[in-house]
Amino acid sequence: MSIRYLVDEHISARFTPALFLMNPAIEIVPIAEHPQFVAGLSDQQILHLSQQAQALFVTQAASIFLHTVALCAQGQQHCGV
Repeated sequence: MSIRYLVDEHISARFTPALFLMNPAIEIVPIAEHPQFVAGLSDQQILHLSQQAQALFVTQAASIFLHTVALCAQGQQHCGV
């Protein structure tokens, strides 16, 4: 089983090769390369992209956690942050 990461545009480019070196089965997709990415997406839209891609979202944006809590409170799922 491979792990898929959707990486926020604010994450250092040094981070993704380091993940790949730890495990070549890891799939890393920068969010800017996601086919449905458009600059200025809301946190909720980004979580939706992550869910569609079945990918863990990697970000430094603390605001995203409020939205993950709201999703869980509504009984909805997400792939993780």
